[in-house]
Order: sequence, then structure tokens, then C-alpha cells
Amino acid sequence: MFRTRMVLVFVVGICALTSASAVRAQLLNPSFEEPDLASGSFDFYGPGQTIGNGWIVGDGGYIDVITDDHNQSASWPDPTHGDQFAYIGDSLAAANVFQDIILPAGTTYQLTFDLASFLNSVGNGARLDLDILFNGNSIIGGPTVFTLPVPHDFAAQSQDFSTGSAGTYRLVLTQPGGYGTMVDNFRLIANVPEPCASILICVVLIAGVAYRPRLRAASSH
Repeated sequence: MFRTRMVLVFVVGICALTSASAVRAQLLNPSFEEPDLASGSFDFYGPGQTIGNGWIVGDGGYIDVITDDHNQSASWPDPTHGDQFAYIGDSLAAANVFQDIILPAGTTYQLTFDLASFLNSVGNGARLDLDILFNGNSIIGGPTVFTLPVPHDFAAQSQDFSTGSAGTYRLVLTQPGGYGTMVDNFRLIANVPEPCASILICVVLIAGVAYRPRLRAASSH
């Protein structure tokens, strides 16, 4: 009886862990809310500098972090999450920023984010070349190019990918020059079995464990 109870506890624990892993937050500073800037201000970051936790500016170009009330000669979109977003490529110059993420093997992910251009006639719209690297090689067949016309407010974008090996993956965001590219609200979602499927499997396991002692008891008579 004691052994049966321990097995039941183990099965219930496995079910709880399976359900809890449906969404896994892997990205740091996904909405560029770090560092926290004063309202109406902005700050820019050059090659090798970090933007809060996670993001590092690559070679060449600058990345600006813009607050919701910032307004100079251009018309900026409103952030979609928090009160800050990133402008990739100060003064429309080419720039890139990246973040390294440790991921397990054999998992399919969906990366989602919001992309915008200026809200007035500045630049050639928005363009973001997104790539995901493992050991220096693209795992999505080269950069995926996301574009929006000008003007355009933030709009949701997505990229699916799978991990073949466990290790460090690099998310690279590049603006090749001439574009007013703003990004915000990155999310990384792991595709795991649907909760209802997990619950059904757990119910079958629990029922099997509970029924087994009854069979033993019946056979002993």
C-alpha cells in the first residue's frame, strides 16, 4: 500500500511538471526595459556594450533604447510591452544586436516579437534580418527578413525553429542600413504536448497504478 502511494505521488509530480513547462521564458530583457530610463529620454549603445541583461551590441552601428514619451524630429510608435523599445541603427545606420540563449536539444520553439517603422516619412520602412545560430551556423537556413512599410505601428511577427543539440544558441537582429527599425516584446515559447493530452496520459497512469493492487488482491483469493 505504501509503495502504491509513493508511485501515485511520483506520477502526479510528473504530470505537474509537464503542465508547468508549456511556456518557458528563456530571453533576458525581452522588452528592453533595462536599464530603466527616465520618461521622455533615450540612450544609445555602441559595439560591445550591453543593454541591461542579455543583449549585446555587435560590430558597427548603435542601438537606441527609446521611452514612450520621447519625441524629437521623428514620430515614434508606442511600446507594446512596458514603456521602452529598441531602435536598431541610430540615424538609420546599419547595426546589429544579439543575445545568447541556452536551450535543450530536441525542442521546437516559436519566437515572437513586435516590429514597427517610423510613423512619419523617415527611412525606407522597417527591415529586420533575424538569424539563429548554433556554433556559428544558421539553423533556419540564413536570416529571415521581416519588413514593414512606412509609416507602420508595431505589428506581431514570428519565427519557428528547432534545436538539434543542447547548448548555446545566438539570436541575432540586424538592420542593414537605411531603415527605421523598432522592435519590442520578444517572447520564446516551447511547443510541448497540449495540456489536455498530458492530463489524459496522467489519468491513465494513475488509474493503472491504482488498479494493479486490486488485481493482486483478487488473485490471492
